[in-house]
Amino acid sequence: MNFEVKESFKTLKNRGFSLIELVIVIAVLAILSILGGPYFLRLINLARFESAKNHMRESFTSCINAPNISPSNPNIPGVVFQSSNCSSLMSATIDNSCTISMDMSNGAKTGWNNSYEECTTASNTASNNGSGNNNKISDWVAYEDSLNETTNVVPSTANSSCEDSWGGYRQLWDEEAIKRGQYIPAGRVPGSSYTGSASFAVDGDPDTKWTCNDSGKVDFELENKELIKSVNVGFTGSTTNGNYVKIYVDDKLVAEGTQPASNKTWLIQPTEGKKITYETVLSESHVVDGDGTTQNTTWSEVGELSINGSSFGCTNKNDCWNNSKDKNIE
Repeated sequence: MNFEVKESFKTLKNRGFSLIELVIVIAVLAILSILGGPYFLRLINLARFESAKNHMRESFTSCINAPNISPSNPNIPGVVFQSSNCSSLMSATIDNSCTISMDMSNGAKTGWNNSYEECTTASNTASNNGSGNNNKISDWVAYEDSLNETTNVVPSTANSSCEDSWGGYRQLWDEEAIKRGQYIPAGRVPGSSYTGSASFAVDGDPDTKWTCNDSGKVDFELENKELIKSVNVGFTGSTTNGNYVKIYVDDKLVAEGTQPASNKTWLIQPTEGKKITYETVLSESHVVDGDGTTQNTTWSEVGELSINGSSFGCTNKNDCWNNSKDKNIE
């Protein structure tokens, strides 16, 4: 009997906490933090840190057993997970100050320090010491290929500093005309404007677009904070043949240069954030021809904007004809 009790305690001791138990612990500690202040906040972050590690271990085990089923991202307060499938990295950022990751294909760990305090110290050192930051991307070809394993995300809202509709209406199709293989040309019947509103840049319709008869700025908000690796800009050139643009993530400049009157993917250093700001600078010229010809425009435009997912092929980090003025922002 005594032997069975000892074995039960031994099993309980080695089992560790389940994910549900750790979430409950975090919730309880969050309540206690109101009373205990910084001491309890440290305990909360420690629990988050261990909870993130535990989930990654479980996800890696699941990937070994079922490699075709993508790991889930649990809702743990104060922890932002990023993952796509069993052949890519899963990362977790705790309280915006500590990031750890595990390769779901082989179990390789990055940033798994002994304590949460060590993790935050290492993260701060890497971000404040440019020469010591070994996490910066240098192989942009491989980086672009890795985007195929990420999920494309469209912002939920868009708000702009300027909205001007351009003349013209969308073509409206008549059901009977469609059956006859005909269409009603634009202008023959009242149509609906397809330019102007910033919401057109997140509606999933490449034919509608945000336009502004001046320099402009659009703030795109994501539903949740994401690890942003690229910004995809759809552009068809209804009002202009391109713009010189600056792109920000949570007010940090991450890309700058020529957005042509065609689709372009802006590759950036992995940056966690929730707001993407797209700004046109009409005082700066942009490239409009493969021979390096530049031009200034008076209108601003964006057809569609999204983050991550497969690139358009033309990026600011390859030999696209239009990127001779793109800034190398690291």
